[in-house]
Amino acid sequence: MTETLVSFLTSKLSPQPENVATEALGFILRRSPDARRALVQLLADASFPIPDDIDYRTQVADDSGARPDIVGAAPDGRVALVLEAKFWAGLTDAQPVAYLKNIPETGALLFVAPAKRFELLWSEVVGRCTRADLKVHGVLSIRPEFRAATVESRRMALVSWRCLLQAISVSVDAAGDSARTGDVRQLAGLCEKMDSEAFLPLTDEELSSSIGRRVLQFGGLIDDLAQRLVTEHLASAKGLKSAAANGWYGRYLRVGSYGVLLHFNSWKWATWGESPIWLMIMGSNWKASPKARDALRTSGIRFIDSPRGSNVAIPLLAHLERNEVLSAAYKALLQVVQALTVSPNSVTASPISIENTAAEPLPDGEEPEVDDNAS
Repeated sequence: MTETLVSFLTSKLSPQPENVATEALGFILRRSPDARRALVQLLADASFPIPDDIDYRTQVADDSGARPDIVGAAPDGRVALVLEAKFWAGLTDAQPVAYLKNIPETGALLFVAPAKRFELLWSEVVGRCTRADLKVHGVLSIRPEFRAATVESRRMALVSWRCLLQAISVSVDAAGDSARTGDVRQLAGLCEKMDSEAFLPLTDEELSSSIGRRVLQFGGLIDDLAQRLVTEHLASAKGLKSAAANGWYGRYLRVGSYGVLLHFNSWKWATWGESPIWLMIMGSNWKASPKARDALRTSGIRFIDSPRGSNVAIPLLAHLERNEVLSAAYKALLQVVQALTVSPNSVTASPISIENTAAEPLPDGEEPEVDDNAS
């Protein structure tokens, strides 16, 4: 999904994106009867009997001093639903035990969280109930990202943002409510951004030494590829040093009239996919170059544009020995180098799509450090 205005502004202006999501969801529920019906139907699938005419309020403190994100009150004032909106913030001391004890026996507690957090969060809320001597029974997996259980005589459930917003989106779309459809899309964009940028719980595999070895091996590939370009007189490293910062390591080179950075980049790998190794092509002044874009486009080489330069993914092949991986990567790199050095009139133009994206992290924005002692 393309980044939405709400997700962009939240990342720039709000230190607590959960609060933005809470207010956005509350706004949608208050303004749209179709959204409210979608939530009622979703909960009905888990045997949550809540009225259609609930009044939704955000950030209202209860008698114990707790402040649930969204409270749904029936016309008689009875709390029918308490909704807690989560991204990656931990549970508070009151969640879920105090919340369950403070709602009527016919009430329900619903957590909304990223799909990637689903299993861990469900295990945590159930564990807290069990440790508080609250009997958890009748667990139902309504769908892959929606689970419910009975806790004593109350209902508790967990649903992903994706599942909830998809249900609401279908309902408002069917009603032809374009304004609310746009609102749901904006909130979905924020949720997707929070999901993609979150610090996920570490796994045993990620803490093993194999990850460290692999990162070192990517750096070794960079050095070998750069050295081969220099040895075969396709690039020059004269006066240029290697460079590194958090999440990336690379070698600055000159290829013809261009400055390039051949580098392993975690940010680009995580954000753009395709490969952990990238060639960023700039002008001779180490700034973004329209001439470089034209050369790549003319040669039919796919690239991703960013404010610093034109980025080409250098593919790495799986299930091969190192020398084969290196050879295939060099062939791909050679195609880019040739595109930058051949005469523009000698290549037949072919279509290419350029994707405008957010700027890469600031370390890539630094000009290369020149080695004054280089010969």
